[in-house]
Amino acid sequence: MSAKSRKLDFRTTLIILLILIIIVAVLWVITNPPPEEEEIYSVERVFLTNQNFINGKTITVEGIFYLDGNRGALIPPTTDQEPDPKYILHIDNNTLEPLNKYHIKGELQIEPSEDPINPVGDYILYTQKIDPI
Repeated sequence: MSAKSRKLDFRTTLIILLILIIIVAVLWVITNPPPEEEEIYSVERVFLTNQNFINGKTITVEGIFYLDGNRGALIPPTTDQEPDPKYILHIDNNTLEPLNKYHIKGELQIEPSEDPINPVGDYILYTQKIDPI
């Protein structure tokens, strides 16, 4: 009878150990959720999003670098060698390769305009990180 009680004790120990491993695994998964993926905005979406929601926020924008006069800007992707973009998001950097695609992370500032008909001025992205695509 002694041998049988040792066998039950060993089986009971294994069951308790298995339950503890499951509890630790569940706690680890709950306390360490997967990292959130950063949302990437298109140039069009920046202009179509509510200004109060996006102004002053740090965002990542995908677009093609474009020289607007002597100012750097992001425009929607195009295959046109001489684009005439509807949406132009100015950036504080004009040293990138024109017509190449980038992810640019930075703080978006919407400058007010002195025009009473259109009180919204330039959209400027103050760059923090530039990733070529």
